[in-house]
Amino acid sequence: MLLLLGRFDEAIAEERTAVSLQPDFILPHVWLAQISVIQGDLGGIARELGAVPAAMAVIGPIAAFARDPSKRPEAVAAIARLSSVNQALNAVRQTWMYSAIGATDSALVTFERGIRGRSTPGLGFLRMPAIVKAIGSTPKYRSLMEELGLEP
Repeated sequence: MLLLLGRFDEAIAEERTAVSLQPDFILPHVWLAQISVIQGDLGGIARELGAVPAAMAVIGPIAAFARDPSKRPEAVAAIARLSSVNQALNAVRQTWMYSAIGATDSALVTFERGIRGRSTPGLGFLRMPAIVKAIGSTPKYRSLMEELGLEP
């Protein structure tokens, strides 16, 4: 909630506490990675998610992209390969990661897939800061939000 309110310092402190209590739980790492992205630190994705074995396949390509923007296609491909049986997790994880690397078209596709499949885990997904920052001003995002009866 603190992240969604833009209270980043407090959110970081809260998530660091969660990590200290259960280091292998992915969600605090995901939120910390999102805060890094919002603050303009793409390297934060690799740093924060590096502690989570399930995210390792995407760390290298995103870190390479952070050093060399011409590596975006490899990062997009690695994100596309992330999957689990939880389709909501796929839509959320892929959308914010695509958003973080500036792959707007891919982010919009997974965002729409999550909405159309009703697989999004609540409204928090629709307004995740990393997602809104990257695609919130696009006509497609605005249209999808309006379809849901929500303020874009």
